[in-house]
Amino acid sequence: MTLVATPILARAALAWGFVDSREFGLAQRKPRENPVPPVGGIAVLLGLVGAFLCGEESLPWAALLAAFALGLADDLRPAGLSPLVKLAGQCAVGGVLGWCLGDGAWNMAAWSVAGVVAMNAANTFDCSDGACGTLGVVGLAGRSVAAPALLGFLPWNVFVRRGSERVPIAYLGDSGSHLVGVLLASCPEAWGILLLPLLDLGRLSVVRIRQGRRPWDGDRLHLAHALERRGLGNLGVLGLLLAILVGLRMVLDGVVPLPR
Repeated sequence: MTLVATPILARAALAWGFVDSREFGLAQRKPRENPVPPVGGIAVLLGLVGAFLCGEESLPWAALLAAFALGLADDLRPAGLSPLVKLAGQCAVGGVLGWCLGDGAWNMAAWSVAGVVAMNAANTFDCSDGACGTLGVVGLAGRSVAAPALLGFLPWNVFVRRGSERVPIAYLGDSGSHLVGVLLASCPEAWGILLLPLLDLGRLSVVRIRQGRRPWDGDRLHLAHALERRGLGNLGVLGLLLAILVGLRMVLDGVVPLPR
C-alpha cells in the first residue's frame, strides 16, 4: 500500500502547497526550485493500517498515532516546532508508549525513555535521502510488519526523481521519522541498530557545544553530510550506511561474531 500511496499523496501535497520549505540558514541550504512534500509518514501509516486490517500483528497504535500527530504538527509549521515543545511532545508520546507496553511503574518508565531516545535517534538520522527509512527496514526486518511498509516508501525517496534538481518524489518528514522511532522502540530486538544514529547524535552535540552553539541547532555536520563532502553521491552514502547497518545487525544477531 505504501508503494502505491506515496506518489498519489505527493502529487496531492504539491497541489495543496504542503512541501518541506525549511532552511537551516543560507550558508547551509539553498531554497529548492523543486520543493519536496514530506508525505512519507502518511504513506507509511497507511501501510501499517492496511497490514493491520489484513490481520497482521498488533502494534502500539496509540503511541504510533501520537508520534505521527507530533511529527505532522512539526511538518506543517514552516519553521517547525520549537525544540522545547518538540521534546515535551516526545516525552508525552513516550508516556503513551509506556502505557501501551509497560507493566508496572518502572517498566512503563523504561519504555517511555526508550521511546524518547529512539524518536530522537531516528529524527537525527533523517538527514539524507533514504537514511531513516533504511534504518527502520534493517532494524525491523523479520521482526515487524512495519519493515515492508517502510520498504514501499524508499523507492520514491531514493530512486525516482523529478524536476531540474532531480529531487525525490517525497520525504519521510518528521511524521515518518517519529513513526520509525516508535516502531524501533517497541521492538527491543531492534534497539541495537540505534547505536549508529546515537553515536552520530552524541558526536554532533559535542561538536556544536564546542562551537558555542546549542546541541539541537540544525547544520550539515551529520555523518551522511560528512560522507557527501568526501565525494560520495546520495546512492553512495546510502549504500555505505546500509552496509554499516546490515553489518551491525549481523553482529547483534550473532551471525557474525566479534573477534576475541
